[in-house]
Amino acid sequence: MLRCVRLAVAGLSTAVLLALTGCNTDKGLPVKGRLTENNNPLKTPEGLPPGSKGIQLCFYTLTGDNQTGEPYYAIVDDDGNFHVPGPANKGIPPGKYRISVEVAAKGAPVGGPGKTPGGPGLGAGTGGTSPPPMGLSDKFQGAFSKDKSPLQIEITGPTELLIDVGGKGKVTSQ
Repeated sequence: MLRCVRLAVAGLSTAVLLALTGCNTDKGLPVKGRLTENNNPLKTPEGLPPGSKGIQLCFYTLTGDNQTGEPYYAIVDDDGNFHVPGPANKGIPPGKYRISVEVAAKGAPVGGPGKTPGGPGLGAGTGGTSPPPMGLSDKFQGAFSKDKSPLQIEITGPTELLIDVGGKGKVTSQ
């Protein structure tokens, strides 16, 4: 009987310690930062149709074989500041991520001149919540797409990032 009580107390103590140390993998981690191009704030392009989202920033989980998985879309303001709310506004799970960045190129329809919207372009083919804004194509022509982006980071705790899409692009923790 005394042995059962000891085991029960030990099990309960372990559970409490794990909860207090944050070892719960269901917990999301806050991720925020700034999106720049050549160290200048990446601003929402001017001249877009009203209501268009000009910048799409997404964190894709990376599997062991470097394939993209679950998408987590960031909310980007007009000056390039962002945060990633994740499911239920609780952040995103720890792990490795590929970061995609697509920016609307004003006046260029998706697929080139004379083509109809719906082809590859901003938000297209990502399975995400953001459709291409009014059929505009990506300023970076897919260089930072979910499959090609060189921007990768491992999230292990609350994170503040600087993502620069100038040149070949780079992402750093601040």
